[in-house]
Amino acid sequence: MLQTIKKFTEMKKIILLLLSVMALVLASCNKKEIPDKGKLDPNATILIRPIAGARSTTGGLTGLEIVKQGHEIKFLSRYSDDKYNEETIYTASRGFSEAQRDLTIPALKMWGTDVINQKGNYVRDFTHAYDIYITRLLYIKEGTTDTLIYDPTIKTTQIGQFDTVITDTIAYIPEDVINSVRPLIESAYADANYTEVYRLFNEAFTFLPFE
Repeated sequence: MLQTIKKFTEMKKIILLLLSVMALVLASCNKKEIPDKGKLDPNATILIRPIAGARSTTGGLTGLEIVKQGHEIKFLSRYSDDKYNEETIYTASRGFSEAQRDLTIPALKMWGTDVINQKGNYVRDFTHAYDIYITRLLYIKEGTTDTLIYDPTIKTTQIGQFDTVITDTIAYIPEDVINSVRPLIESAYADANYTEVYRLFNEAFTFLPFE
């Protein structure tokens, strides 16, 4: 009888130990299943990358050349400050400073506040835009073949030597890129999943050069 009680006690200890281990394993699994949704980052940027191999199919500038020479991104939208207007099409533009060029990736950078503002509100001006073009400036000296391509480091005195300024369209973001990334950003934003929002900012926007 004593041996039976002893065995029962030992088995009970083993069962309790196993249950404790299982509880720890389940707790660990539950922790891993909770995604890190991140936090709002007012300093986040949107990377606009060249589509891989773009020049080989279009014969235009390389992605790196566009990143170096891009002066502005221009687009049309029925949204302005996130207010929709059925009757009006708004023309918007964003300039690129030297700090908004990543020559390593390469990529141009827009501020993330064009999609999620500093208060954390979703702004639809850009994600619902169309006819999205990247332009450069060409400075031309009349009567010569001299042309100066825009660069943020160009000094005013250099520009002053040229007579005419031409805006040259060098690349565009295809509408299917915007249309495909829009619902993904909106879904991640609705879930307050900033980690996913900023991943899309870094990976989803691509441009094609013009011939």
